[in-house]
Amino acid sequence: MKDKMDNKGFTLLEMVLTVGIISILIGGVVTVVPQWLSQYIMLKQTAAATEVMDVVASGIEEEMSFSRNRIWGTHGVSYVTGERVCMLPLKDSPVEMTYADGRLVIRGKPKIYGAVFDTAFYKDMTVQLTMWETKRTRDGISILMTQIEVFSAKGQLLCSETKPTVYYNP
Repeated sequence: MKDKMDNKGFTLLEMVLTVGIISILIGGVVTVVPQWLSQYIMLKQTAAATEVMDVVASGIEEEMSFSRNRIWGTHGVSYVTGERVCMLPLKDSPVEMTYADGRLVIRGKPKIYGAVFDTAFYKDMTVQLTMWETKRTRDGISILMTQIEVFSAKGQLLCSETKPTVYYNP
């Protein structure tokens, strides 16, 4: 009868070792998961910012490559494409603009004809567009240079790109 009583349950040593091993494993997971989570959030933000940057860049290129009669100023750029007179950015865009030394700087959430009509597209991000015209040295063709920077809600730069657009109507 005594042998049956001695074989019931776990010993205190077995319980302490099991709890110790589980604690070590959980401690390792707890230190690694926050790092993975922050990397995932950064990758997700960067992917969204890159999408915003690509849409803005393609919209500007699509609008400006065939533009003519361009007028630059603190209002933005007014131009003619086909029979349409347009502005970049569109008039009701929530942006701040400056124009100095031949460079137009647009900060905020610009609406761009044919690309961005709804500022909700930007989510919690803002962009800064710096635009200027230059001439290509080898043939003197006018080119629009556009630097696009996308910022998080906290003001952190998420991505940046400078793109040339050749004017087909100089």
